[in-house]
Amino acid sequence: RPKAKVTIKPDQHVFGGETVTLICDIHVEGVTSWQYSWYKDSSGNVFSELQKHTFRSVTESDSGKYSCYGVERAGSRSTHLSDEVTLTVLDPVTLICEVYGSSTGWTFS
Repeated sequence: RPKAKVTIKPDQHVFGGETVTLICDIHVEGVTSWQYSWYKDSSGNVFSELQKHTFRSVTESDSGKYSCYGVERAGSRSTHLSDEVTLTVLDPVTLICEVYGSSTGWTFS
């Protein structure tokens, strides 16, 4: 049996609020249609059945280990569960640069 593979776009480490897409890749000659199952943190609960699952605005609660699995729609073949891939959602960072005093005309880089 083939093994499914998870890819995370744009990256496995992202900031809260970003859009993240999980992709389940299965390459088997002659199979054109798969039914996908997505799992988070080794739970038995399927949270999506799409090949590509998109989080429009990730939060820290979306952090975790993701895996996928496929079953051929028009046949009997299935894949092995993919290896887990970890998504880490980080708090956004704000940098502030201030100059204290009464002078004006400062520019910041």
